Amino acid sequence: GKFIRKIKDFQIVNGGQTTASIFHTFKKDKADISGINVQVKFCVIKNRTNFSEIVSRISEYANTQNKVSVSDLSSNRPFHIALEKLSRSLVTPHIPGKNNQTKWFYERARGQYKNARIKDGFTKTRQKAFDLMNPRNQLFTKEELAKYQNTYQEIFEGKKLVVGPHIVVRGGQKNYVQFINYNEVKSPDNIYFEDTVAKAILFRSAEKIYGVKPNAIGDMRYLTVPYSIAYFGYLSNYKLDLYKIWKNQSISEQLSDLLYDLMIKVEGFIKSNAPGSLYGE
Repeated sequence: GKFIRKIKDFQIVNGGQTTASIFHTFKKDKADISGINVQVKFCVIKNRTNFSEIVSRISEYANTQNKVSVSDLSSNRPFHIALEKLSRSLVTPHIPGKNNQTKWFYERARGQYKNARIKDGFTKTRQKAFDLMNPRNQLFTKEELAKYQNTYQEIFEGKKLVVGPHIVVRGGQKNYVQFINYNEVKSPDNIYFEDTVAKAILFRSAEKIYGVKPNAIGDMRYLTVPYSIAYFGYLSNYKLDLYKIWKNQSISEQLSDLLYDLMIKVEGFIKSNAPGSLYGE
């Protein structure tokens, strides 16, 4: 019969959990896995021009029994692969008072951060080193990336507003679809990554400033934060110094105060102008 002698450049679709379980049992528990067999099906992609699209479709049709999100299916787009590479190589600027520089970990595929932590941290010392270099509070996902980018600046297609805070508040998946359709760049570079992190810091800082109950501005953070940042961008003609935020890894006290005042006014405006009590609508 015919036998497979060699396979190169393959990836697992709908079997990652099985593979990881066997690997960790072998590595951590020193178990004998020589008697384990896993049934597989190989799809050979000969046309490389549409590689990422074909892989996404294989993933989609192999997972019809489960609900798979749009963001999961788009993990292999060149944009996400390039952004992941940037996130693994770029370190934050040195900040006075802090001993170490860190990285912002972009999770292109679900579970990457956890897997990287397990892979790098077999000992407590190595795990601590990984956590210092890649703090969990500097992890961001594809949906979060779309939220930060779509909030910051509105995009029109003709006269139609296709990206803006009204899209962001619809939820992660709907907002992400608009991002890949209208706001995804072809080839992200260092500046794009630094600006993205600055927008993430801006958004997360605004959420902290808004607060949580009972010490919050109100009870509409998911609405008020994106609308306030979008309005601020519009008023300032998008001239905010994003590099300064990246360099300091924080926003200034003046900007913090300004955002607080702006969010109070924006929330008041929404509550007084929205028809009925369904503010999200």
